[in-house]
Amino acid sequence: MYSRLSDLRAISLILGVLCLVGCGGEVDPTGTSDPDRAARAPLPAHDPDATFRGQTAAELGQRLERQVEQGMGLMTLEHIGQMGVDGLPARDSVRAVFQTPPDPELERDRADLLRSTALLVLVAMSAPEAPALARQAVHEPDFTRFSAAQRQVIRAAVAAMDADELQADLTRLVDTDPVHAGRILRADGLPDAKQQTLAVALLDADLDDDTARFLIDRMSEMDAITDEQKIRHLLAYPEVAAEHLVRTQGLLRRIGTREALDAALQIGDPSPSRREELIDWFGLPDDE
Repeated sequence: MYSRLSDLRAISLILGVLCLVGCGGEVDPTGTSDPDRAARAPLPAHDPDATFRGQTAAELGQRLERQVEQGMGLMTLEHIGQMGVDGLPARDSVRAVFQTPPDPELERDRADLLRSTALLVLVAMSAPEAPALARQAVHEPDFTRFSAAQRQVIRAAVAAMDADELQADLTRLVDTDPVHAGRILRADGLPDAKQQTLAVALLDADLDDDTARFLIDRMSEMDAITDEQKIRHLLAYPEVAAEHLVRTQGLLRRIGTREALDAALQIGDPSPSRREELIDWFGLPDDE
């Protein structure tokens, strides 16, 4: 058993470093197709002799290699990440964590957190291959099964990749693998504008119930989704919409159109008396 509180502390510190790095938008998108080629690019200026709590990045990298065999190393990754660009001497060790498939003997959530945190650290240290590795992880459906780790992957991609390229990748993913695109949406790692753009793109895709449910839960908060789209989505997944019928009917009542009332009368198979209550509740004029 491991401490999720310690894990979250390590992750939050690395995310703080990412906010300071702020490299998203400055990346050449042509460098995101081949991680190995990108890795041969010149490294940014850094101090190879810099230390964190008395240890150099290279020494921390060696410690990390010993720890990951036991499924440990999150705290060491945190320390390397806090060094920012001066953590580059540990780059190979961190990249090995990212690229090593999870050991079936380890708890999968733990393994996913290790790999996704390693990606965050590569971004924090401005490793040249970080954008390409982030793009690779976004496209790999089985990279992580753990929502918190998926969120880290998306945040790493947002920080490292060209914004337009990431948006184009997500749009294509809706067409080729909407289930995976839905997992990315549910991870809640995208900035609000991009989250809403992905949500709108998914509305007309063939969705699993988890993503359909997520959209129903969140659509009232998303200005980019029109009332017409909300009604259409609820009718496309009536059983999911009926799981929380009071909320669904409340959303349709706030829309308040004849089309919304018609949808409310179709979802949840209301009894004759409830149908009359819904009609009265909407209060639409007879000629609307």
